[in-house]
Amino acid sequence: MGEVVRVEIPPRLEYLALARTLVVAAAGMHGPWSGHRLADFEVAVSEACTNAVEAHRLVDQDGPIAIACVSHADRFEVSVIDRGPGLDAQVLRDLPAPSGPARQGREGGFGLPLIRRLADEVRFESSPSGTAVHLVLRRGDTRG
Repeated sequence: MGEVVRVEIPPRLEYLALARTLVVAAAGMHGPWSGHRLADFEVAVSEACTNAVEAHRLVDQDGPIAIACVSHADRFEVSVIDRGPGLDAQVLRDLPAPSGPARQGREGGFGLPLIRRLADEVRFESSPSGTAVHLVLRRGDTRG
């Protein structure tokens, strides 16, 4: 396993810039990333952190949000872990496509599809005590 960088931030939007800075710095420690790949991944992580902040607000949770970054030779992984009410698995399955007719005229709710589009892999682990979002950016992957 690669080097692990972990930080906990208060569940406030003002700390999202710190989360983005951490991700870029940790990813850059092991060489450059091609093109816009890291910038896209940074947006995906920011969306996951924004969702974590909102999850904390739902249950008036002041505990920290954990962000862990792990660099490997072939990939970079980030986990965002909140202590919110958990994410309904049905929401993950049934979210309409951002460009589909079911989404027209609706604001918000684009975070999960955006995360899925901008990260090479995404895995959600959810329970009543919180949600962990695991995102992966692979070296050499040219999607996006």
